[in-house]
Amino acid sequence: MDKASNNDFSIEIESPDDKEKNKSLSFRKLETASGIRHATIVEIVNGKKNAAWSTVDALLDGLEINLTDFASIYDSLSEADVLAYKKELEKRKEEREKKKKRKKNNS
Repeated sequence: MDKASNNDFSIEIESPDDKEKNKSLSFRKLETASGIRHATIVEIVNGKKNAAWSTVDALLDGLEINLTDFASIYDSLSEADVLAYKKELEKRKEEREKKKKRKKNNS
């Protein structure tokens, strides 16, 4: 993932039923569309929080996809995709920890 602020990061979903239809939402737009707080979305995406079923349902509604389409997208992910995502999450975690240490040392 490119380095981008949480406000600029977008989610792109391509529906298996309609390859021409591509949805792109910023986290802020997804917050508005789903009713889920921006901070909660960011925590879920960053692996800091697990989503309750009601949250997943609201996010899918906000993305205007159904569970079947989401499952198809999820099933299409390769092991390399999952490993790259986990690596990015670990990198973000390390960056947060370094930032906390610097802040603590500067205090």
